[in-house]
Amino acid sequence: MIIVLEGVDGVGKSTQAELLAGWLRDLGNKVDVLHQPGSTPLGDHLRAFIKRPPEGIEIDPIAERMLFQADHAAFVHTHLKDLDGRIAILDRCTRISDLAYGIPQGLDADFLLKMGTLVPMPKIDMLFIISTNQAFGRMTDRGDECRIEARGNEFMTKVASIYNQMMNGEIGIDEYYQEKHAINGSQSIDEVHMDIRKEVERYLYPHNY
Repeated sequence: MIIVLEGVDGVGKSTQAELLAGWLRDLGNKVDVLHQPGSTPLGDHLRAFIKRPPEGIEIDPIAERMLFQADHAAFVHTHLKDLDGRIAILDRCTRISDLAYGIPQGLDADFLLKMGTLVPMPKIDMLFIISTNQAFGRMTDRGDECRIEARGNEFMTKVASIYNQMMNGEIGIDEYYQEKHAINGSQSIDEVHMDIRKEVERYLYPHNY
């Protein structure tokens, strides 16, 4: 099973991924918490390079997306080829994030959707898009921003708008997932966790509902 948590930087995806994993493990499930880019040796190097390239190196939008695709290829091969009954919780999925972050950089949605098919992967079982107006403040509070975070609130507002369009069906990603759910990330951490947990419980144990 593949569960993906998406949303702008600072929305709390990593925290929610760990909380969800802990609950699922308590129920006896084997769970992997993974993130994109990263979670492979190649991906970790690419993540570091994309976020903080050496001085003097500029990465244009298409080159940036292709680097993410290289990470995605290594990630799918390493983690998603054979789940063997495990639950994979992904803090981001490149297929989704490429749209959210690429369109505000001026890239065409159709181009990004085609790019998303370059690396075949299993269908996402549950996609959660976490939205909040507080993410930008949290991101600033963390300090030591990377080149993507340094694009500022105006850019992140555009990213949030793309996520909303995906949630509303204005950008077609239906072939990527079985279910998608909007989560209000402006709530407390525990409230967000319970909203996600309720949907996962319904999916895993439909006889209880």
